[in-house]
Amino acid sequence: MQVKVRIFGEISRVYGGKHIIEVQENSTVSSVIHKIQENAGLTQSDHLGEWQIGSQELAILINGKNVDLMNGINSTIHEKDDIVITPYVVGG
Repeated sequence: MQVKVRIFGEISRVYGGKHIIEVQENSTVSSVIHKIQENAGLTQSDHLGEWQIGSQELAILINGKNVDLMNGINSTIHEKDDIVITPYVVGG
Protein backbone atom coordinates (compact mmCIF):
# COMPACT_ATOMS: atom_id res chain seq x y z
CA MET A 1 0.00 0.00 0.00
CA GLN A 2 1.08 3.60 -0.48
CA VAL A 3 1.15 6.49 1.96
CA LYS A 4 2.12 10.11 1.39
CA VAL A 5 4.74 11.60 3.71
CA ARG A 6 5.57 15.30 3.91
CA ILE A 7 8.56 16.46 5.93
CA PHE A 8 9.09 20.07 7.01
CA GLY A 9 11.80 22.14 8.65
CA GLU A 10 15.47 21.25 8.90
CA ILE A 11 14.72 17.52 8.51
CA SER A 12 13.57 18.04 4.93
CA ARG A 13 17.08 19.15 3.95
CA VAL A 14 18.37 15.66 4.70
CA TYR A 15 15.37 13.49 3.82
CA GLY A 16 13.54 15.57 1.23
CA GLY A 17 10.14 17.17 1.55
CA LYS A 18 7.68 14.82 -0.16
CA HIS A 19 7.58 11.04 -0.41
CA ILE A 20 5.24 8.33 -1.58
CA ILE A 21 6.21 5.29 0.50
CA GLU A 22 5.26 1.70 -0.28
CA VAL A 23 4.68 -0.35 2.90
CA GLN A 24 2.89 -3.54 3.94
CA GLU A 25 -0.69 -3.58 5.28
CA ASN A 26 -0.89 -2.89 9.05
CA SER A 27 2.42 -1.01 9.02
CA THR A 28 3.13 1.60 11.67
CA VAL A 29 4.42 5.16 11.61
CA SER A 30 7.72 3.75 12.87
CA SER A 31 8.04 1.44 9.85
CA VAL A 32 7.34 4.36 7.48
CA ILE A 33 10.06 6.44 9.15
CA HIS A 34 12.52 3.55 8.88
CA LYS A 35 11.66 3.22 5.19
CA ILE A 36 12.43 6.93 4.67
CA GLN A 37 15.76 6.48 6.47
CA GLU A 38 16.56 3.42 4.36
CA ASN A 39 15.74 5.28 1.13
CA ALA A 40 18.07 8.11 2.20
CA GLY A 41 20.86 5.62 2.95
CA LEU A 42 20.94 6.58 6.64
CA THR A 43 20.98 4.07 9.46
CA GLN A 44 20.51 5.98 12.74
CA SER A 45 17.20 4.30 13.52
CA ASP A 46 16.09 6.34 16.55
CA HIS A 47 16.61 9.80 15.01
CA LEU A 48 15.60 11.80 11.96
CA GLY A 49 18.53 14.15 11.64
CA GLU A 50 19.12 15.50 15.12
CA TRP A 51 15.53 14.90 16.27
CA GLN A 52 14.65 11.80 18.26
CA ILE A 53 11.79 9.74 16.88
CA GLY A 54 8.95 9.21 19.35
CA SER A 55 10.01 12.14 21.54
CA GLN A 56 8.50 15.57 22.10
CA GLU A 57 11.01 16.92 19.55
CA LEU A 58 8.90 15.93 16.53
CA ALA A 59 5.27 16.46 15.64
CA ILE A 60 4.01 13.52 13.60
CA LEU A 61 0.49 13.71 12.20
CA ILE A 62 -1.65 11.16 10.39
CA ASN A 63 -4.37 12.87 8.36
CA GLY A 64 -4.00 15.94 10.59
CA LYS A 65 -4.20 14.06 13.91
CA ASN A 66 -1.16 14.00 16.19
CA VAL A 67 0.07 10.43 16.77
CA ASP A 68 0.57 11.32 20.45
CA LEU A 69 -3.24 11.17 20.69
CA MET A 70 -3.19 7.66 19.23
CA ASN A 71 -0.54 4.97 19.76
CA GLY A 72 2.48 7.20 19.11
CA ILE A 73 4.92 5.91 16.51
CA ASN A 74 3.24 2.50 16.82
CA SER A 75 0.03 3.91 15.30
CA THR A 76 -1.20 1.83 12.38
CA ILE A 77 -1.38 3.51 9.00
CA HIS A 78 -3.77 2.82 6.15
CA GLU A 79 -3.75 3.10 2.37
CA LYS A 80 -3.42 6.72 1.17
CA ASP A 81 -2.86 8.17 4.66
CA ASP A 82 -1.18 11.57 4.71
CA ILE A 83 1.69 11.67 7.22
CA VAL A 84 3.37 14.94 8.23
CA ILE A 85 6.66 15.06 10.15
CA THR A 86 8.03 18.34 11.48
CA PRO A 87 10.10 19.58 14.38
CA TYR A 88 7.93 21.43 16.89
CA VAL A 89 9.95 24.61 16.37
CA VAL A 90 9.94 25.76 12.74
CA GLY A 91 10.27 29.29 11.52
CA GLY A 92 12.05 32.40 12.55
